[in-house]
Amino acid sequence: MNSETAPPTSSATSAGPPEREPSSSGPTSWAEALGGLVQSRIGIIRIEAGEAARTTVRRAIFAAVAALAALFAWALLIAGLVGLVVLLAGWPWPYVMLGAAGIHLVAAIIAIIAMRRPASPAFPLTLEEFKKDRAWLETLQKNKKSSD
Repeated sequence: MNSETAPPTSSATSAGPPEREPSSSGPTSWAEALGGLVQSRIGIIRIEAGEAARTTVRRAIFAAVAALAALFAWALLIAGLVGLVVLLAGWPWPYVMLGAAGIHLVAAIIAIIAMRRPASPAFPLTLEEFKKDRAWLETLQKNKKSSD
């Protein structure tokens, strides 16, 4: 080859990678598109996994705090209220004890119901992107079949 028809070589002053001519066979662009798609999905999954982890840790901390608070409240209130009511009202201590236990049981049930309330769905962006990807792949397959 002579120097007039040789492809240009990259120089030190070029800012970006050398430009490629579009491939007529298609596998290179398909592979690049698939690679980019996979990379973007992995990025979304990483972000949403971090958010899901933070939400899970937060819920676990709230559950532990609620459990400890219920335990201490039960112990302290039972002891204090039973003694106080028995002293002031003269009621038999077993009835006072059952009443206090019933009140704390209701409070614990309310806390459990509040904790079980459904949270927002995990990975909403990823699921939406997967739906778009599925539709895109289906259109590619239809186009490929129609061109054959």
